[in-house]
Amino acid sequence: MKPIIKGKSPDVLQKVQDVLREHRSQPKQQDQPRNQPAVVMVVCKKIFRFWFPVIVYSGIIYLGSSIPGKIASSPIPYLDKILHILEYAPFGFLIGRALFRVKSGRMEAKILVIAVMFFCFLHGLFDEYHQSFVLNRDSSLWDVLADTAGGFLGGIIFLFRQKRKDI
Repeated sequence: MKPIIKGKSPDVLQKVQDVLREHRSQPKQQDQPRNQPAVVMVVCKKIFRFWFPVIVYSGIIYLGSSIPGKIASSPIPYLDKILHILEYAPFGFLIGRALFRVKSGRMEAKILVIAVMFFCFLHGLFDEYHQSFVLNRDSSLWDVLADTAGGFLGGIIFLFRQKRKDI
């Protein structure tokens, strides 16, 4: 073999050719698939699919709290607390669903219920604060506790429904 480059021995030339061959056989940076945007897109779809209903329901609760109330007593005792529980049970269900699905089902039941209760407590607290500015509406810590209880109920219903699906 005759060296192409003057003054270089054939074994050095062979090493250069081997390095070039190895370099050419490796895929180029732009040829490699870019999985990062696809992963980000999947995560964004998951967040939108499971958290958007939570945001919409939160807005519905906020709109309901904005309606001026009437000062009247109810013939059913604790009706307002029952309504708070019934209002926040679907909210707790949706929050539980969102937390469970976004975490790909890798969340313990106890932590899920505590997180749902925490979210519902915070939302109920802000909701009651908002109601304190609405005409003929009042805010109460008992209402916040009823909201939290409703969120707890919704989280438990979600877990039972999820366990049934897994069977």
